[in-house]
Amino acid sequence: AGQSAFDCSGLTSWTYLRHGFALPRTAQQQYSFIAARGHINHNLNTLRPGDLVFFSPSGSPNNIVHVGIALGNGKMIHAARPGVGVVIGNIYAGFIGGGRP
Repeated sequence: AGQSAFDCSGLTSWTYLRHGFALPRTAQQQYSFIAARGHINHNLNTLRPGDLVFFSPSGSPNNIVHVGIALGNGKMIHAARPGVGVVIGNIYAGFIGGGRP
């Protein structure tokens, strides 16, 4: 698969699997998986590079619609939307938490 073939959770799943760790498939499932282990951090300023970053437009942990990978300095890599591909951008409004398994 090329970089334009990923959706957001496909990118995070693929990246973590390349480092030996299998994640659930959807952004919501990935959030729930990490939250169940007590590893969700709600403070943007204490994220570490490699942490998954989750987004919910409603602010609800039951409505996770996007996930990316923190790079540091308020940046993330993510599959923005179909047709755009994998990009580096700012962690934006709707951030609800981040962490790693």
